[in-house]
Amino acid sequence: FGSIETMVQAQKQKDEVGYTIEGFRYTAVQGEIKNWEINAREAMLYEKSRTVLAQQARIHMYDSTGKITYIEGDKAYYQMGTRDIDLEGHVKVTFPDGFQVETTQAHYAALQDLVSTNSAFEGRSTGKSGESMQIWGTGFKSVKSGPNIEILKNARVKIKRGTEAETTEVFSDFANVNRATKIAKFNMTSSNKRVRSLQGSLDVQSRFQE
Repeated sequence: FGSIETMVQAQKQKDEVGYTIEGFRYTAVQGEIKNWEINAREAMLYEKSRTVLAQQARIHMYDSTGKITYIEGDKAYYQMGTRDIDLEGHVKVTFPDGFQVETTQAHYAALQDLVSTNSAFEGRSTGKSGESMQIWGTGFKSVKSGPNIEILKNARVKIKRGTEAETTEVFSDFANVNRATKIAKFNMTSSNKRVRSLQGSLDVQSRFQE
């Protein structure tokens, strides 16, 4: 062990630490194609569960075109069997188009190539022509290489089409935001509830909105 703190943390786990590594880097490849890479200040390998605990983790995930999704977290638990990753702490996901999501925990499912969380989150994006979008909610999921973000609960989206444009704010239970087409679809979980959007003096309430 490199320090007393590392030893104490290792003893809290019902597992057996095989290695501790400082300046950790782990690269996953398929053939000659790099899939993703984890960089961390320190990592511990637990032999029984085949889990790697990376501290202050920075993850680069590559798609087939070489575009990179960046994922950061105070802690990252990498499962060597499934290649899934669980992140905790100050988690930030930055998609290739610059859209950022911040939350307290997230999960990457390697088989589905899916990034998700069940916690509250905040997301934001700014376009070149002054367009901006902010989103809030509880729980989201997004295929890493795809443009869609699904907000699973308590969706709130604030959109501005340009620096001089009015702000549109939408409240709903569920939302699907396509960052490529800039189309967002909103609906509610009950027929008795209504999606509400506000733009200046305009107040629209309906079962579905787009």
